[in-house]
Amino acid sequence: MVSELSIDSGFVKPLLAANGFQLFTGLSDNLPLTINTNRQCRFIRLQLNGLNILNLDKVLIENVDGKNLLEGADIFVSSSFEQQARFDGKRLIVGKPTGGVNYHSEYEVEPWIVIDLKQVKTIAKITVFNRNDRFFYRAMSMVVSSSNDLKSWSVLHDNYAFKLSADYLQLNQTQQALVDCAAMDIASLNDLIAKHENNGEKDTALALLNAANSLLHPVDLALGPHGLTQTFEVKSEQQKNLAYSQLSQFLTDLKQGFGVNAFVSSGTLLGFVRKGEFLAHDDDLDICYISNKSTPEEIVNERKDITAFLVNQGYLVAESDVAHLWVQSSEDVQFDLFTGWIENDRCMMNPLPLPEVAASDVLPLQTMDSHGYPIILPAKPEALMVLNYGENWQVPDPLWKFDWSHAPKLYDFLYFGK
Repeated sequence: MVSELSIDSGFVKPLLAANGFQLFTGLSDNLPLTINTNRQCRFIRLQLNGLNILNLDKVLIENVDGKNLLEGADIFVSSSFEQQARFDGKRLIVGKPTGGVNYHSEYEVEPWIVIDLKQVKTIAKITVFNRNDRFFYRAMSMVVSSSNDLKSWSVLHDNYAFKLSADYLQLNQTQQALVDCAAMDIASLNDLIAKHENNGEKDTALALLNAANSLLHPVDLALGPHGLTQTFEVKSEQQKNLAYSQLSQFLTDLKQGFGVNAFVSSGTLLGFVRKGEFLAHDDDLDICYISNKSTPEEIVNERKDITAFLVNQGYLVAESDVAHLWVQSSEDVQFDLFTGWIENDRCMMNPLPLPEVAASDVLPLQTMDSHGYPIILPAKPEALMVLNYGENWQVPDPLWKFDWSHAPKLYDFLYFGK
C-alpha cells in the first residue's frame, strides 16, 4: 500500500546549493568536485567524516595558468584496501581520470589522503574525480584542507558545511533528515522512518521513504532494504536485462555444472511470484541451493566445493557474516547464495524460520520464463512466501525487513562452523 501522505522536499536542493554542497561524481558525468582558490601551501588533505571508505579516481591540482602542480609530488594515505599496492594512492595523482578506482581505503574512521607538493606553491584550482559507479556517494562528506607544516590546517572546502548553516539549523528534525539524505547521509532519516514505523505510524514512514527516494532517484540511487543502494526501480533496462540473463546462467551453472538444485528465493522469489519480475524496491538477487548432503560436516564441505567450482567458472566468491556466499559474475552481477538441505522430508533453508516447509514444496523445481530467460523456482513458492513474509505476503511493503535474530541459532553450524 502506498501512503497518501506527501512530504514537501522542494526546499532541499536550493538549500544545499546555497551552502556550497557539491554532488560530485565521476568521469562519465564530467561532474567532479571543483575548488577554486588562491592559496599558497605545501600540503593538501582530503578527508571524510565518520566511519567511511575513501574511494576516488583522480585528484588534479593546478596553478592560475592551468599548469599541473603534481609533478614530483608525493602522497600519504591513512590506509590502503587489503594493503594492495595499487591502492597506495600513487595512481591518484598521476595521469588523467580513468573512471575507475585509483585509490581505495579500508573501512575506517575519517579516512584521509595527504598530498605533498614538496614545496610551497600557489594553488588556483583543485579538481577531485569520484569513482564512476553508484558508490560515489561515499565521498560526499569530503573536507579539503591545506597546510604548510602538517600541524595547522585551513579548510578550503567542507562539503557538509551546510549542517552548520542558519538555513539548516532552523529546520525541524524531519526537514534536516531530508537535507542529509539528499547529501547522501541517510542515518537520521533511517532513524525517523524506524521511529514512525515502531509507533504504528506506517503512513508517515512510507511518506518519508517516498520523499527520500524522490531526492535520490535522479542520481540512480534509492533508500532500499540495505541502505543507500540501487534498487531495480532505478536500474536501467540494460542493467535489469543483464541481471535476468546472469541470474538464469548462474542457476544453470549450479544445476548442470555442480549438480545441486538451486532456485530464486526470498525477495527475488517474491517478485517473480507476484509479477514475474524483480521487485521494484529490491536491490539484490537471492538464491538458495539444496545440498546433496545430510550431515553438518558434509554440508559445509560441499559448500567449500561449490565455492571452488564457482571460482573455477570465473565467479568471485566471498563468505558473508550471515552464513551465505557473496558471488559476483564476470559481468559484475552479484548474488547472495544461501544453503538449504532436506531433513526428515522437511526442507531447512538458511535463514528462513521454523517450521520449515515440506520437501515437496521445494522439489522438484519448476522453470518460468521471465523477460526471455528461464528462471528456476521451487515447486510451490507460495509456501515459502508464507514462511518468509507471513499470510499477507501478497501486499507490497517497501518497509519490510527480515528478522535475522533466529538464524544463527537454527543454522549454527553454517554460521560458526560447528
